[in-house]
Amino acid sequence: MQITCFRSTVSTAVLAASALAASSIVAVSEPAGPFDCLIEPSAVVELSAQAQGIVAELLVDRGDRVRKGQLVARLQDTAERANLAIAVQRAKNEAGVRLKETRLRFEDRRSERNAGLITNNIVTAKEADEIRTARDLAYWELKEAEEQAALARLQVDVAEAEVKTREVRSTVDGVVMERNRDPGESASGAYILKIAQLDPLFVETFVPVTQLPRLKPGARVEIRGESLANRVMQGTVDVVDRVADAASGMMKVRVRVANEGYGEFSGLRCSAIMLD
Repeated sequence: MQITCFRSTVSTAVLAASALAASSIVAVSEPAGPFDCLIEPSAVVELSAQAQGIVAELLVDRGDRVRKGQLVARLQDTAERANLAIAVQRAKNEAGVRLKETRLRFEDRRSERNAGLITNNIVTAKEADEIRTARDLAYWELKEAEEQAALARLQVDVAEAEVKTREVRSTVDGVVMERNRDPGESASGAYILKIAQLDPLFVETFVPVTQLPRLKPGARVEIRGESLANRVMQGTVDVVDRVADAASGMMKVRVRVANEGYGEFSGLRCSAIMLD
């Protein structure tokens, strides 16, 4: 009799545990939310010039799309371009190297002509020393000229780099949010343009820690903008903060939403529903 009761108790406990597990599975598999959220650009970049100077021209305006690496602004660079032209001309000048090559060939021929005379002691030791020394000097003078030519070519790279410091290029694909400087104004101490990267969009939301089992990278999320009630976006969980807020029992979650054609807007409040 005692054995039967024990078995009955065990069976009840197993069924209760199974029911609890089943309810947990159902809870996780059903959509959760909605949770308040905010749609934001994935990056906002304030572009500045590497060098100080006066803005010469802005090549884009607010609302324009830009590509990564695109030239969007330029500082005045008259002096830098003049230095580049001088460096290029110096690098093209090969007269110094050619002159030293000619001198070395002459000294080589003179050494060959006098080799027999030196061997047979027909010329004095002083003359023989002068011939050998002249040939050595011609050799090292050529090496010096070649090094100067190499330095002149490197100077071109330096001058080109100086010109590039006067250029401002976008570091992301995106849309111009703001022009903070106009031509004629100083670029020192402030950014020139602000660029928003809109593909992908990031949706920031807070989710109860009880939803932690479903908050895995790649989990599907449905996003609805408050101002665009009929507009539904599909995203995936991208980042789950590893530190929860103890007071509210919430954790911050970032959802990634593809926006290749820039058809979706950022800066809007929204609601998020966890689908997975």
